[in-house]
Amino acid sequence: RVDSVMTGQVELPLEERVSRFCHGLAAVLEATPESRVFLAIENHGPQGNDPDWMRAVLRTAASPRVGVTFDLGNWYWWGHPLS
Repeated sequence: RVDSVMTGQVELPLEERVSRFCHGLAAVLEATPESRVFLAIENHGPQGNDPDWMRAVLRTAASPRVGVTFDLGNWYWWGHPLS
């Protein structure tokens, strides 16, 4: 499980936050090329519950080993409608 919370998650522009987060993901993926372990991003905090951020991270990471541990309670708690 990879926590989406990071320093600057509110203050920094979207592109910079995506770049920093994906840099860390890339380092793990590059260090473990033979691993069959998946990295699942948990939607914690304002950043992890921002659909633009999550889409950009998944698009940028573009790895079959990167996915989401989607917590609907967190999603709803951050103000997204149940529908």
